Amino acid sequence: LMNYNAHPYVIKCCREELLEENYFHAVLEASKSLLDHIREISGLSEDGTKLVDMALGGKKPIIAMNSLRTQSEQNQQNGLREMINGVVHMVRNVTAHELKIRWAINEDDAIQILNIISTLHRYLDDCVKVPTIYTP
Repeated sequence: LMNYNAHPYVIKCCREELLEENYFHAVLEASKSLLDHIREISGLSEDGTKLVDMALGGKKPIIAMNSLRTQSEQNQQNGLREMINGVVHMVRNVTAHELKIRWAINEDDAIQILNIISTLHRYLDDCVKVPTIYTP
């Protein structure tokens, strides 16, 4: 993964599993790291798609990847939300609820999944918490 410039968060969260060639659990840990990253930025404590939708979704998201002023910027924000939800559904939920023997993940599959997760972490690195205006 170092040759692919994997995000440090991914390496930190699944180094042990990768060294053991336990690709099933490596992708599980990496997928959970996305949710942890969102919690760190947003301050929310939820999990799964509820967390992603609360943090990145709606007209007034808690964290934003851009100014959200144009339709294109809003589309980018929504795309990031949907891509992370895709990882939650396809990787995190499957590895958390399916037997390892029923979803074999080889090294090539793991590298592809971990690269996607790394890319999403890079987008999250550029996100900011949206300031809220307190009105009594």
